Order: sequence, then structure tokens, then C-alpha cells
Amino acid sequence: MGIEYEFNLHFAERKAEMAERGDEAVLLAMSFMHGQVTPLVPIGETENLVGSGDVGLGYVDGAAIGDGEHVAHLFYPGPYALYQHEGVYFRRPAHYGRVLSHTHGESFFLIRPMIQDADIALDIVRERLGL
Repeated sequence: MGIEYEFNLHFAERKAEMAERGDEAVLLAMSFMHGQVTPLVPIGETENLVGSGDVGLGYVDGAAIGDGEHVAHLFYPGPYALYQHEGVYFRRPAHYGRVLSHTHGESFFLIRPMIQDADIALDIVRERLGL
């Protein structure tokens, strides 16, 4: 006499649920990072940079959003953002103009929060996905 027991974990349903929540999870984590970065954004000659940050969904390796790759980006527009972030004057003054002027903030304003707070951002994703 044998016994048989069937246990269905519904992996396909769980996978679909996680895929649905993936974009929201990475967007929420990047919104957190935006909050960490904002106090470090320089207020330079124009005050446009500090309020210009934008969070959105992006692409990975050419895959469109919804193709299983969940990626969010934090974007500061224009060459001025790169100029302030990289502090390029200090490395190539002959090519990149005058000295940077910050009344607030710092160069490399994206890097420190991305390193220091990466684990918190990952925890936000894990929590949102129920992991």
C-alpha cells in the first residue's frame, strides 16, 4: 500500500506576482536613493541642478521595460550636472572652463549615497517583493 501526497507551491503565480511588483520595488528603492542624494547636490552658479533630479524606470542591455529586467535610474540632466558631479575642472582645466563654485553640496554627489546606502535600497526591494 503506497501513499501519495501532492503539494503545489504555485511557483508560476509567485513569479508573476514578483514580476508585477519588480518595477515598483526598484522605483521605490531609487526614490529612497534620490532622497539620500538630494542634500548633497551642489547649488552652484545656477540653482537649477539641485531640483532637477528625476527618478524613473529604465532599460538593461537594450531590453524594454517589462521584459523581465527591473531597473530604475536617477538622472540629473544636462552637461552642468556632469560638470558638477565629476569636478572636471580639477583634472583638466584647459578643456573644461572655470573653477567649480559650490555654495552647498559636493562633487561626486551620486557616488557616496550609492555606496553607503546600497544595502538599505536592496532591503526596500526585498521587502516590497516579500523576500
